[in-house]
Amino acid sequence: MRMPSSLETGSGQAWLTLVKQALHAYHDDPGLLALTRLAAWRLVLTAQQRPPGASLPDAVRAVLTDGLQRLQASDALGAAVLRRHYVEREPMAQLALDLHFSERSLFKHQQAGLAALSQLLWQAEEHAQRVARLSARQQQALDELPTPTFSRLFGADEILSALRRFLTDAQAHWLVALDGMGGIGKTALARAACEALIYDGRFERVIWITVQQRLFAWGRAHNLDAPALSYAQLLDELARRLDLAATTGQSADRREAPVRAALGEHPTLVVVDNLETAPDVQSLVMGLHRLSHPARILLTSRYAVGAFDPVTSLTTRPLTLHDAVNFIRYEGQDRNIEALHHASEEDLLRVARITDGNPLAIKWVVGQLQSLPLGQVLADLVQVSEGDHDLYRYLFAYAWQHLSRPARHLLLHMPLLDARGTAWQHLAAVSGVPADDEFCRAIQELVNASLLNVGHAVQDTVYSIHRLTEYFVLSELVGVMTPAARS
Repeated sequence: MRMPSSLETGSGQAWLTLVKQALHAYHDDPGLLALTRLAAWRLVLTAQQRPPGASLPDAVRAVLTDGLQRLQASDALGAAVLRRHYVEREPMAQLALDLHFSERSLFKHQQAGLAALSQLLWQAEEHAQRVARLSARQQQALDELPTPTFSRLFGADEILSALRRFLTDAQAHWLVALDGMGGIGKTALARAACEALIYDGRFERVIWITVQQRLFAWGRAHNLDAPALSYAQLLDELARRLDLAATTGQSADRREAPVRAALGEHPTLVVVDNLETAPDVQSLVMGLHRLSHPARILLTSRYAVGAFDPVTSLTTRPLTLHDAVNFIRYEGQDRNIEALHHASEEDLLRVARITDGNPLAIKWVVGQLQSLPLGQVLADLVQVSEGDHDLYRYLFAYAWQHLSRPARHLLLHMPLLDARGTAWQHLAAVSGVPADDEFCRAIQELVNASLLNVGHAVQDTVYSIHRLTEYFVLSELVGVMTPAARS
């Protein structure tokens, strides 16, 4: 389906109107059937296959319900207003009384929520259309990537261009590394490059391996004395992903040969994410170099990898002041934070300077603005930056102190989950709490504080935490806190 150019960003009036009409007709099957353009949505066509033969109105309702669930993560109030008004049929006057807003103010939140829902649905539709054009191998490769936790990257064009160029050079750059400080966006950049190269048909297979830096067992975090991922362990994991016979117990040479042969059967990209120390890199680089060519290898690490001869190294830099300010504004708009809607350019520049343009630090600061005025946040940040304090520890400690007990309980269990993210139901099961209203509020708290990432797969919403957040959970909290201190 080709959309008119006015709809290509998802904010075009025609697209917005269609989404609003669909919400108005949520309980009106003939009304939904009359919106004939809905039948061409790839999202709707996919929903009609789950279950097979679902009616068009049921499929549209499923798409709208999924969109409202996604909106909940970034605009809880907007999602609640839309759901209660259109789905649960509550009058706006009654909603205003229940939520303690004037009708005029609530209408503004409704309009903002509608615009955000329209944008989310267009992004999902665009993604669904792109996926539909992929081959089976490309779709499988795309499924190997971690769920995206970003909708837009800032200041990334130059490094993404270089990364894509290196990973497709027919003569060189078989082993490439992205290095940079924690929270700078290495994993997001690696994922964006992989996705683009899959869509371009450059790779038919991607194997993404996330390295666990600490062992979490029996309620305590344990430092790993040896490298977090040895070359032998990597070979075993690659053999498993490639459906090869188990190689445990064999020599490295005997393990390596079948893995290398299998990697060469199809254009393959191997990503080893989260190599954080020199021992990690040293133990892997020479072996990975032997596995590369024809396979491509991409590493992400806080450690500068350029010292190793076989590696082409790209360093991820902090955002420029211009990009940092744009990112702050984007986060404020995406999360509907009033404190940033009218903030001066100078105040935003102060946030950008204090955070050194680190995207994760910026997100944590924006999380504080959910409940504090900008002036107070800036004053606290200035005090921290002028003293002998670690900005990241301060931001994490502040967020932790303001979490409810259920939100703390949930965050403490996040290291148990798959590093690439987990669905709602599994999150509830692992944390050992029922998926009730309290659980929903805990998730919303963590999302608002930027301690929990929300990603969207084709059929589900996926939750994960940043590796730096996990580091603080494991090093600062787990195993050193009494039960009373956790509450």
